[in-house]
Amino acid sequence: MVPKLTAENSVLRMKDPCFIDWQGTSVLPQALQWCVPHLAEYQPRFLQADGQPVLDVNGFEEVPWPADFDQLDPSQQEIVRAEHRIATRNVRWNQLFLTVSKYAFLVAWPIQIYLHLLTQGILRATADGPHTLRYLLVQIKEIWDEDLSELGPCPYTIEPDELRRYQEEQERLERFDDALSRLSIQLRCTRDGCVDPEDYEFSLHELARARLEWDEVSCGGPFPFEDGRWGQFLR
Repeated sequence: MVPKLTAENSVLRMKDPCFIDWQGTSVLPQALQWCVPHLAEYQPRFLQADGQPVLDVNGFEEVPWPADFDQLDPSQQEIVRAEHRIATRNVRWNQLFLTVSKYAFLVAWPIQIYLHLLTQGILRATADGPHTLRYLLVQIKEIWDEDLSELGPCPYTIEPDELRRYQEEQERLERFDDALSRLSIQLRCTRDGCVDPEDYEFSLHELARARLEWDEVSCGGPFPFEDGRWGQFLR
């Protein structure tokens, strides 16, 4: 199973596509293998003026076209068509799983998505830190405790003090994530610091100013872009 089945990890060749970034690949128990890969996930990208998605997508039924589609100009129609293709891909994937009896019941089981990610959270804890693993364990515990009559007692406990420390860390990470997103826009770079060659001089100039303006307390952590620090891509 490819750990991150995304468009950026696919390489289109003349005869057939292939996927890269196989490091860290793990084999999951069959009960945990139901998931929608990143390549087939759908998040609304085209919104109306009121902020609502243009398409009405529930993930399982055919995606209807907007009522005013024929009145849109050609450029907008092309955007809607692309959005419709992505949404339909997600629907087809979900429909496929519903035809397999041993997987169909997992669609409605709220713990499944966290169980599926649990193995990767454990394997990535050394490189990425333990927070994702803690998040998954907290989510599983909360959902499990809501259905004790069916599931029985959860196989692990989380003490109140542990939960408090986790919530504090979660708040800090949310501040850091928001600050990192704003910083990457300011520097015209990706979230791990990759810069297009044509933007390098601009980014280098902005980097010095951004470092001076960065406040570790309000931003939730140290300045993220330093020479020698770990990065996902070596380029």
